[in-house]
Amino acid sequence: MTRQCPGRKRGIRGTPLGGALLLAFSCLLLATGAGFRSEKLKAAYVFNFLKFTQWPESLRPKPKLTLCLANATPELEQAFATLEGRQINSQQLAVRNLGNHYESAGCQVLFLHQGGAPLSLHQLSRRNPELLTIGDDENFIQQGGLIALIEDQGHLQFDINLAQLRHAHFRISAQLLKLARNTRSQGQ
Repeated sequence: MTRQCPGRKRGIRGTPLGGALLLAFSCLLLATGAGFRSEKLKAAYVFNFLKFTQWPESLRPKPKLTLCLANATPELEQAFATLEGRQINSQQLAVRNLGNHYESAGCQVLFLHQGGAPLSLHQLSRRNPELLTIGDDENFIQQGGLIALIEDQGHLQFDINLAQLRHAHFRISAQLLKLARNTRSQGQ
């Protein structure tokens, strides 16, 4: 028996990117209660966000891409550790836990667990425009974050702050934008 996600267009399945995205996201939305822990799902989502995001050419990290964790629980740290050394667009992924230091130097991606920023996200993005910020606080987008993971009625979904992404010159796959629950752009 094939299960389909309600409200999703069939046309996306016909492309290789669409198939990968559907496998990575849509089916995981249905499987949150089937033995996957929330932290493992978050790590899987973040990995796929990175696969479908391009940094500005001048800021593109060369041999490795460093993903830093802020305010991480031991479970979250363990889930993200499974990503260590994986390849993303010919770059090796390195995962680093910032602990309580919150020093984002050397990080290209910062995952903030439950609003773990020591300063406002607006200030952080002004200081580090090349930093892709992803978080799981329900107000993450409103606070200036770029991608927010949101748990809604037992499903893990995501919002994208398109205006901030464009301002920072990141490019994100159009197929990924279609899967976002809510794409916030200027004027919203």
